[in-house]
Amino acid sequence: MGKQNKRASNPKGRLPIRVIMLSAAITLLGLIGLFVLSFFIDVIQSEYNQVVKRDYENLEYVNQISRAFYKHETLTFQYMTSMEDAGKSMELENKATLLQKEIEEIDKRFGESVIGTSYESEYHTIHSGLSGYFRSVSYVFDFKWIKNYCKNRN
Repeated sequence: MGKQNKRASNPKGRLPIRVIMLSAAITLLGLIGLFVLSFFIDVIQSEYNQVVKRDYENLEYVNQISRAFYKHETLTFQYMTSMEDAGKSMELENKATLLQKEIEEIDKRFGESVIGTSYESEYHTIHSGLSGYFRSVSYVFDFKWIKNYCKNRN
């Protein structure tokens, strides 16, 4: 009997105004939600793109440091084997010194780019390793000249 009463009050089968208003409100809220979401998606995408760009820049710094480091290491070993040729030794030492300055400059830019990122701890590890390496290499260059000096005095 309850169904007959509803049909009697809505004889043409139309939706009540409350249902229409509720549907319109839900649709409007959905559209507002989509608009807000589209705004935040642009912001999120922009932030994400900046993070990705920074990651690639940091990766490139690491690659540049690695390539230059291996070149420097090669020059250092060549320097150590060129004891008899003072001219070649001097040339290799000069190349190694210039390359060291280049590496230190790249390391500095890398350090500035990682401040406040998850790469900061890795940077400190790389920087510490490079500093130790360059200290050791300076001993090699100093030792070579002392050895040549002693050799020439005799």
